[in-house]
Amino acid sequence: MAESQAAVPKNGEQRQRQRVRLHTRLTACVRQADSDDELAVCEDISPLGVCFRSKRRYDAGSVVEVAVPYSPDAANIFLPATVVYSEEMPKAGLFRHGAEYRQPGTKGPSRLVP
Repeated sequence: MAESQAAVPKNGEQRQRQRVRLHTRLTACVRQADSDDELAVCEDISPLGVCFRSKRRYDAGSVVEVAVPYSPDAANIFLPATVVYSEEMPKAGLFRHGAEYRQPGTKGPSRLVP
């Protein structure tokens, strides 16, 4: 069976994921203690976490709450998450973040699957 081009990473790095990620352009809201809520663009989402672009840099290890999809006129569900990585997107003036959902009351990533 031949691999599709979509399955081959562009940068040559081989990543194996145990869960399917849904590529999106949904609006997300990121909440962090002692700062204002920030609207962001959710790039992809899975049962274990979310990747989003934002104007603000969140350091790896930061604890946030994320609502995806977000609507200012509806009740939103914010899930606790830990930022796993943060990379600058200089041409866009944004940062891309990967965050892993965590169990309420825990300090680090949940690591739901081995």
